[in-house]
Amino acid sequence: MKKILYISMFCFMTFCLAAQQQNVSKSDEEDAAPKVMNNYTVVSMFGAMRNNGFQRGIDLQSKDRSVYALEKSNVIFYRKKSGRTIHYAGGDYLVIQGQDNKYRYKYSNLINDKHYTKTAYDEGEQIGEVMPDTDTYNTGTLNLEIEEPSANRFINPVSILKISDNVGPSIQDIYFRTAEGNTVSFLRDTRLNRGGSMFVRCKDRLTPALRYFTPYQIKVIVDGVETGGIKFDYIRRDGQKLLLSDTNMTFDDLYCNGQEFDYYIMDFNALPGLVGFQVIVMDYAENRQLYRKAMRIMPPEM
Repeated sequence: MKKILYISMFCFMTFCLAAQQQNVSKSDEEDAAPKVMNNYTVVSMFGAMRNNGFQRGIDLQSKDRSVYALEKSNVIFYRKKSGRTIHYAGGDYLVIQGQDNKYRYKYSNLINDKHYTKTAYDEGEQIGEVMPDTDTYNTGTLNLEIEEPSANRFINPVSILKISDNVGPSIQDIYFRTAEGNTVSFLRDTRLNRGGSMFVRCKDRLTPALRYFTPYQIKVIVDGVETGGIKFDYIRRDGQKLLLSDTNMTFDDLYCNGQEFDYYIMDFNALPGLVGFQVIVMDYAENRQLYRKAMRIMPPEM
């Protein structure tokens, strides 16, 4: 009798463990990022400088040049490269829209392929291939943009692709440009006459071996109060202008110094006294670097 009881308990525990493992596997599957390319590397990030304007998507590079639909989608538009057409990011490009009409996906730098004969794709179905980067290397680079038509904006594809990121951003400098044309650096100086335009020079990357990217967020806290900052979560249309997220910054505003990784944040002026600053630079995975400093704000020179 005891032997039968032990066997029953063992079978029950085995069943519970198997069910638990199945639940974990299902959860992992639900949390997995949708496939757009196999074993890709990110080579350019959302919001970066691109042809005197914002990069509205990201660039993905892979030795396997196959490209897949991120969700069940309908084909909106497809353009083949020819000598008489305007080329969009090189090569062909394909625009598909999810069947719930929430997101529109633009795949650029494609080559003419048999897959383009379809009018709809299932999630994970191959839609084509990207052009090889050179004649000698079997790698290709996809430019992917994700648009949210109802909100009239482009969203950062990182939020959908769930890219792994274990390396925090780095701050190279924080500085003011004063009305007199002087540069006052947080890293070297302790005094500031009244104030000026505040800039943060910073970079991010996904692994120590990869190139640098645009960070996801820069936040400025003055005397304990969040005062300014930017976030690269979407780029919205306002008439003919493209503005960064919930700010009124155009590309020329943000990159007014004309240098990559050098971002205008805000104008700052204060009464004389000691002012405490915190600057936080964060990536999408919430890795961050924090810089704190108190600056002596000086009265105007007489």
